[in-house]
Amino acid sequence: MPEQPRSGLAEMTATPIDIEINGQMYKLSPLTFKDMGELQQWAYDRYQTRLYDQAARITSHVVRDTVISEAVQVRSMEEKERIHDSEIASVDGTIFMLWLMLKKVHKAITIGQVTDMCSDDNISYITRKMGEVNGSADKDDVVPKIESVNQ
Repeated sequence: MPEQPRSGLAEMTATPIDIEINGQMYKLSPLTFKDMGELQQWAYDRYQTRLYDQAARITSHVVRDTVISEAVQVRSMEEKERIHDSEIASVDGTIFMLWLMLKKVHKAITIGQVTDMCSDDNISYITRKMGEVNGSADKDDVVPKIESVNQ
């Protein structure tokens, strides 16, 4: 399928683009502000869950309490951004983002289905298309940059 160039009008109207994955055509929609909030919450929840899982395996009460304290206290905006960037850069983060972008048109699609459609052979193509639909100048940059109002 030939690449569809994004016009200024398509970017302003948040028009989905076509993406072919494993021989199946899908509509890939840009991330919205609401999606960015959902992605941010997912990233923090995932971070905290991983810390709680680590804490559950620690036998020392002092160390376990320290790990749990780390999970519930995010001290600075820089730390929040580091956690967010780290989580969304993961394979699971990419899949969650792709699911957010597909579910606008493909309402019944599940994260499990999105996981199954991604492979080593197509992930570069998929992330390039994700960057394209989000209007990124660097098509490998999947998530648009939104400046924080709390800086």
